[in-house]
Amino acid sequence: MELQGKIIAALPERSGTSARGEWKAQDFVIETHDAYPRKMVFSVFGADRLSRFQYSDWTGGCSIIRH
Repeated sequence: MELQGKIIAALPERSGTSARGEWKAQDFVIETHDAYPRKMVFSVFGADRLSRFQYSDWTGGCSIIRH
């Protein structure tokens, strides 16, 4: 599934401790560029993924690909 759109909101980062150690996650709201735009939420889970996820650099939009 591929989804293209613009990130319109970055919700606050969440963190905690589980039996496996510390974790971090953050939710983002994306709006599609369709004729009838839709807003959807997706999550990035893991401190390593959040550090690679540079959403502040995206001014025109992004693509989210789920395999």
